[in-house]
Amino acid sequence: QYCQPFHSHVDDILEFVGDRPNTFLIGHNIDNFDKPFLKNEFERAGRTLPTSWKFIDTLKVSRLLFPHFPKHTQSSLCEYFKISNTNAHSAAKDVMDLQLIFRKLVENSSVEKLYRLSQEYQLWPCFEYRGVPMNQIPLWYLKKMKRQEFFEHNPDVLAMLQRSSRSDLCFIDT
Repeated sequence: QYCQPFHSHVDDILEFVGDRPNTFLIGHNIDNFDKPFLKNEFERAGRTLPTSWKFIDTLKVSRLLFPHFPKHTQSSLCEYFKISNTNAHSAAKDVMDLQLIFRKLVENSSVEKLYRLSQEYQLWPCFEYRGVPMNQIPLWYLKKMKRQEFFEHNPDVLAMLQRSSRSDLCFIDT
């Protein structure tokens, strides 16, 4: 059976999610995967993502709230919060797990605070400088990452760099 391409469902997505003020979309690594995917598909359909949509990346929130955790994968958070891993990595189970993780995160906070944490995340997310503030990453390392096209595949990291207090980023002109 023939299936329509994803971008042909933009109107269905808009109808389902809505376009009300303070619409929060929550995902684990949403800034690196889901958001760019949605943005691309909306553009293919001649549309833009609603500006009312606010994305909360539970991966970033986890890294900020639990810096002592050795891993911040969704599976690791399930283990920490004692969420069953039966049927892990099926789409429905991942959504249910994320909902349970988010409920745990919001227990001692608010949705608005978690959104701010997600947006203000300023720590290098990976490799040897993982957890180091953006303004402390050596310039030579950032240039190396640029040459390796890291920022093209990780636009949220580039956005974090651009929001940081660095004044030496003129080599990044993407």
